[in-house]
Amino acid sequence: MSVYRRGATYLIEIRRKSLRLRCTSGVTVKATAQRIEATLLELWELGRGDWLERIQAGTLSAKEVHERWTATKGAEGAEAKFRSWLQAETTPALGALVEEWLAYLRHPATLVPRRKRPYSPATVCRYVDSWARMLESVGQGDRQAGRSAPLNNLTPGWWADFRATRKGAGVSGAAVNRDATALGSFSRWCRETRALTPPVIRIEYEQEPPGRMRYLSPEELRALENVLAPGWATFVQFLTLTGLRFGEAAPLRWRNVDLEQRRVSVEITKGGYQSGYRLVGLPEGLTTRLGALKQRARMPFSPDFYVFAWYEGESIENRSAVFYNRAQRVFRLACAKAGILGARLHDLRHTFAVGLAQGGVPVTRIQQRLGHSTPRMALRYMRTNPNELLQEDADLLERRLTGDATPPRLRQVNE
Repeated sequence: MSVYRRGATYLIEIRRKSLRLRCTSGVTVKATAQRIEATLLELWELGRGDWLERIQAGTLSAKEVHERWTATKGAEGAEAKFRSWLQAETTPALGALVEEWLAYLRHPATLVPRRKRPYSPATVCRYVDSWARMLESVGQGDRQAGRSAPLNNLTPGWWADFRATRKGAGVSGAAVNRDATALGSFSRWCRETRALTPPVIRIEYEQEPPGRMRYLSPEELRALENVLAPGWATFVQFLTLTGLRFGEAAPLRWRNVDLEQRRVSVEITKGGYQSGYRLVGLPEGLTTRLGALKQRARMPFSPDFYVFAWYEGESIENRSAVFYNRAQRVFRLACAKAGILGARLHDLRHTFAVGLAQGGVPVTRIQQRLGHSTPRMALRYMRTNPNELLQEDADLLERRLTGDATPPRLRQVNE
């Protein structure tokens, strides 16, 4: 190791078995440069070679590191305070970090930790909305100031104030939970991917209500079909009789539909299936309507044509967004014309699940048909079971325990 003059200032050069450092001291006094050198050696012996690498790269000043370390050395929590200052000096602005994180989520190679599949565009859009609010809060009403703030501004006190402001504005607990999820995902990315150390914030999630469950009666479904155009009527019936989410039905192409086997291969789903797709059965009447819809497709026919091809977009995401807005408007107008109150497009999925539950289908089969990864979400539909099924369950138990496999009705006929 050596300290020597180059121009007006002294250079520091340290050579160890695993350390090669050459940097300017930023001072003109040799004794001060030697003290800076001693500080750098002390940090290296403490195992902070990563800090020295930043000095070598020019992102940190050896003089500033020496002064900050000397000022905090010996005090309680000295290393933690020094690390906090170091992070504030070297961490990009919060806005740049959030943009980098969102780009990371949009990359097809990035997988959701639990489900092991890429993030859906809808999830990323919710994160964008949440962070727009949080950056405005960090900047105290100025979003641009929030974007320029350092990572250390995300403190537990800030989160408590942000949450209180949101609740004071009448926002539901579920909406606050979405913001908390966006914050937690960003903090985890900072730690695991960028090797940063954001402040530790204890996030508590509010208990959410079970959610609305509006479903349509057979009379409402018939009234709805009478006011819809044939193409839209087929689409509404498809959602009702398959239980698919809109985001699963909109991107379907004819190569996903097997009319002979009466089944649909769904490639885009939220259910956490490792194979990336699931099979959904088609009723006979719906299969006939889909066959007629296929015959009306433009020629020459291609299996890559969309099944519901009212809009030809450049990508699935863009197409789904435009198609969804149009379908919502058509459904809303049709409900108003048919005198149906309080119904939404997603309620067709509830109608499908309630129909299965009222038909006595076991909850595990309802879970599979809906594409849920666990039966928990499907259990809420079981409370719509009619009371008549209680007697059938009791009769079934009696037959199992007594060894009489003959149904009650056949037993009466034989007698």
